[in-house]
Formats: sequence, C-alpha cells, structure tokens
Amino acid sequence: MAKTQIETRDTFELAHFRFGQFDAKGREFGAQVQTCETTFRDMTPEEMQRSSYSYSTTPAGHYFTVTVQAQRGGINWGASQPAQHFKTLEERQQYIDRRLADMRKRTMRAVS
Repeated sequence: MAKTQIETRDTFELAHFRFGQFDAKGREFGAQVQTCETTFRDMTPEEMQRSSYSYSTTPAGHYFTVTVQAQRGGINWGASQPAQHFKTLEERQQYIDRRLADMRKRTMRAVS
C-alpha cells in the first residue's frame, strides 16, 4: 500500500444545514458541510525515513473532498468525522445528500 501526503488543498466552501428539529433545551439539530479539492502525491523514500511523519493511504491524484459534521445549536456536536475523497463532483454530492438524509432521519428518531 503506497503512502501519500496532501500536496494541495484548496477551493474551500462551508455550508450549514438546519433540520427544523430541536432538543429539549431548544437547540436546533443540523449539519456543517465543508468541501474542498485535495491533491495527494506519493511520498518519497526520504520522507518515509523520518522518525515521524503523517501520511494517507489514499492513492495519489486529485479528489473532491467533503467533511460532514453534526451540529446542535449551530455548534459542532458529536464525534468528528473523517474527510471523504471522491473522484467526481457527482459522487461527492451523492454522498452529501445521503449523509444529510441519514442525519435527518436520526434526528427525527431522537426527538420523537
């Protein structure tokens, strides 16, 4: 398995979604979606000789990246979620749509 590092990360966008459901303290459930474009490159043997380094196992290339984080009352809530990388914008958008739909369903169950 090749080790890669992020070479560039740009075109950041941030969006907030409100679900219209509230907890007992009146905080609205929602989500924060951060998108960007990420380019990974293969690490050199010299870089892997360092005593400490961070790396990814994502294959080298250009990706459309997204991180979806649950929010409550407009503040990040719950466990942090890892970034997901996709080869096309369409794949990334399908993932975002699916995650938001799943989060809305969980919120409905939690407040019912």
